[in-house]
Amino acid sequence: MAKLNKIGILSNPLSGRVKNDVTAIQDLSKSIPEGIYREASNQAEFKTVLEEFSNNKIEVLVIIGGDGTIHAVLSYLFSRKIFSSLPMLAIVPAGTTNMTAKDFKISGKPAKVLRKLVSVLTESSSYPSISRPVMCIKNGNETPQYGMFFGTGIIAEGVEYFQKKVRGYGLTGERASGIVMLRYLVTLLTGQHGDDQKQSGIQIQDNDESGRDENCLLVFASSLNRLLLGTRPYWGREDQPIHVTLVRHKPKRLWLSIWPLLFGKGAQLSAENGYVSRNLTTLCLKMNGNFIIDGEIYTADKNNGAVHISASDTISVIDLSLEK
Repeated sequence: MAKLNKIGILSNPLSGRVKNDVTAIQDLSKSIPEGIYREASNQAEFKTVLEEFSNNKIEVLVIIGGDGTIHAVLSYLFSRKIFSSLPMLAIVPAGTTNMTAKDFKISGKPAKVLRKLVSVLTESSSYPSISRPVMCIKNGNETPQYGMFFGTGIIAEGVEYFQKKVRGYGLTGERASGIVMLRYLVTLLTGQHGDDQKQSGIQIQDNDESGRDENCLLVFASSLNRLLLGTRPYWGREDQPIHVTLVRHKPKRLWLSIWPLLFGKGAQLSAENGYVSRNLTTLCLKMNGNFIIDGEIYTADKNNGAVHISASDTISVIDLSLEK
């Protein structure tokens, strides 16, 4: 039998779907041979656990949590570079939102996914995997953050609305996020999204080209192939790692554009009507206001420098979509 890899299991006990299955998750995690099981729910705890895993030279890092947990882990791994060779990742979707896991074809209740993962990890020392670029987001002089999705404008407003109005009802997963999306689509289509809420004064620089001023309803960038509810709201043809879509304030023909915008048919939309999508190597935004990275809210200030997005690193995640 091949020598098994050293495995670190990090579970966030505050993730939306961990709390309902905590005993099963703990028991299954502790059954993994060569596994070190730890729990962490804030930046200090993530740091402690990941440094312990580094000292133990783990080869596989299992993340049990949602998009926010994955974002926190990636940010520490890439900004601190505590591993000489980045471990392969395994994701157990257990958060309020699990967009990243879904793009890696991983879905299901945490205990069910974890049982499948335990089987994969114990049967072999090599695993099928899926790779994706990871975005590095530098906000002025602050420590770089790493993640799979960036958004500003009404996207940031939607996340704030979710955190204030929806999360308390105990809804998790894409269903809850879909409610937020639907709410903002209705707001847009009924004209209730007033001028006082528009995103203003963004200077955008693509691929280090000269900057231009834009008045945008939303801007987002992602290295994922699909987003919430299977949407694919980008249509750039360039062979570059970052999918970027911009919708200008008061776009034309919005009713007729929603479906192609969301589901990868945006090539029929025009920049003249307010819809732009490109695949880029870098994106630079000079802006004031909030933005999100994988559901976590941050604030940009032009006086502190631009928000610079690039993607030169990659992650490999164990493919659990194959039938076992």
